[in-house]
Amino acid sequence: MERDGEAVLAHIAELARSPDALRDVLDRYYDLLARDIQIFQLVADDVAVQQSAMGQRLRSQARELFAWLVGPSPDADGRIRAAAAVGTIRLSLEQRCVDPELYRETIIGRAMRIMTD
Repeated sequence: MERDGEAVLAHIAELARSPDALRDVLDRYYDLLARDIQIFQLVADDVAVQQSAMGQRLRSQARELFAWLVGPSPDADGRIRAAAAVGTIRLSLEQRCVDPELYRETIIGRAMRIMTD
């Protein structure tokens, strides 16, 4: 998960902000979480893991992704939108009944609407 997260961050560092780039970032975030949602839950829920070197790196990656989503001059509205979009993806993937492939477009589409409405 850490290597995949670094690859996502390296990719988004090269992107100019645009609707297509936003969709690309949300797609990559979705794919990362869909592959490793149990690991992500462990990092999010276990204080000992959060405080470990690996947990700190994963949390740092999450902050970098969030910073890209909110943009260079974030305001409260932008932060709320980014938090809601990320939360939509994460919380949806954590549901037992959600097949990540079957619901991919629905979940990412909703996250896009949150970011762009």
